[in-house]
Amino acid sequence: TGDGSVVAIKIDPKVIDPADKELLEDMVLAAVDGAIKKGREMAALRLFLHPRSRGNDRRYAAVT
Repeated sequence: TGDGSVVAIKIDPKVIDPADKELLEDMVLAAVDGAIKKGREMAALRLFLHPRSRGNDRRYAAVT
């Protein structure tokens, strides 16, 4: 979508057990969605901790 989220994953049934297709698509979609959300959180935290965003003299902010 335009906001960077993934709304569907389609897996070719020829490369997996067709009985597991829907479950595997749902699991991959959830993993990708979680990774995107975590990436956004980390980016927001880095921006918040960036020295210029808070008048801090540190050159780099560590994110753990």
